[in-house]
Amino acid sequence: MKLIDYNILEKICNNLSIKKGDKIYLGLDLINLSKQLKAKKINRYILVEQILNFFLKKIGKEGSLIIPVFNFKCIKEKKFDRRNSDGQSGAFGALLLKKYYKFRTINPVYSFLCFGKKKNFYLKIKSFNETGKNSIWKYFIKDKFYLLTLGHHYIRSFTHVHYLERQAKIKYRYDKKFSLIYKDLNNISKKKSNFFFARKKNI
Repeated sequence: MKLIDYNILEKICNNLSIKKGDKIYLGLDLINLSKQLKAKKINRYILVEQILNFFLKKIGKEGSLIIPVFNFKCIKEKKFDRRNSDGQSGAFGALLLKKYYKFRTINPVYSFLCFGKKKNFYLKIKSFNETGKNSIWKYFIKDKFYLLTLGHHYIRSFTHVHYLERQAKIKYRYDKKFSLIYKDLNNISKKKSNFFFARKKNI
């Protein structure tokens, strides 16, 4: 199995003082990063697995790693399959989702793949308000996650600002209720109601 050039990742992690036990929210542009890692000819499934293993080794058994696999089309299509619905927040998460679907959090819109010490804790969080007071964002902030973005501007991974907007009681968003058919990991489908913190277009 061909290995990627880890030197760039090592340099980034060392410059940011990433260490054992850290908690990382990882967002990356796979195509851009693969060029930097000189990995354009490596099978993409092998590539994402090697990147994943690099960061898991870096943070160790006491650390936690989360990767976004958001699915926005569930609002319009009114259905969500925790196992098979696409990850629409980048190829990195979408490819890992094929193998690690059991590590996906329950939320239809803002779902994550979770790895590390607190994986099971995050997978048990049940809040069908995507940015509500007991949503997963609350615990990412409480647990002091670092936001690490590679290959694109950090603002593309700054979704937790919507949780902060709710705490600030901003006037330009509102809770939009939508219903969908939710299929869990046991292939059991149920109708559920969910809330998305939508933007008011007139403001």
